[in-house]
Amino acid sequence: MRIAVKGAASVTLAAAVACAPALRSTATNPPGPSEVAQLWQEPADLDRRDLFHGPGGRIGVPPPGAVWRFKSADTTGYSRGYDVVGPDGREWDVKLGLEAPTEVVASRILWAVGYHQPPTYVVTEWRLGEAPGIDQTHVQPFARFRADVPGMKAAGEYFPGTRNNPRDYERQAFITGVRNGRVPFAYGGRHHGLLDSITPADVVWICERLDRLTDRQWTDVFRAAAYVEDARVRILTTIERHIKEGLALGDRQAAWAVTR
Repeated sequence: MRIAVKGAASVTLAAAVACAPALRSTATNPPGPSEVAQLWQEPADLDRRDLFHGPGGRIGVPPPGAVWRFKSADTTGYSRGYDVVGPDGREWDVKLGLEAPTEVVASRILWAVGYHQPPTYVVTEWRLGEAPGIDQTHVQPFARFRADVPGMKAAGEYFPGTRNNPRDYERQAFITGVRNGRVPFAYGGRHHGLLDSITPADVVWICERLDRLTDRQWTDVFRAAAYVEDARVRILTTIERHIKEGLALGDRQAAWAVTR
């Protein structure tokens, strides 16, 4: 495998959509094959993966209009949410607000290129039962539902500096150059240090895989997150530009090697 898992999710999201992961690696040595396999496996079906339904597949889609039993409320962070139990007894983490659709997008992209992800969906119509002060006949707002899978947590927040605003996102720069063998990104959000050790080869590695996704797959990623067509087209155009920027780093490295 070409890339060491040094904040692997950060490489994927920085290269594709410039999302920010939530954790800093505490590893002191490069991971071995078994450790890498816990995080990532090269997908043999990359250009055939169902990016509308994601890793949970069609069978895992939460039932529309169902009543979900309240477990607890999450009031931390930018977006509020709930821990709930579905009609079949499965537990889910629910997030409301602007970060909800971008988390689905980030999770789909990570899974597409081989990173293990829990089932994650957008649910547009649902009800909350047994919750203090909440009428279970009231339809709850659009939300991200993520299955509670022991040992797994999806990565991804929002398009940095934009709060999921396509206009701001398409105006934002991406790669700002190459300095001392590392690729600085035009990103000023949280956990910026995760991006400090990314090399041109790392960026090319992930962009080559993202470039193999079909137009249908990219469209399905944003359909899964319930983006309207105008926003979907604008964001995808920007992502395509970012992937080309990343691939161009390989051409520059090759030209530099020839002239040495």
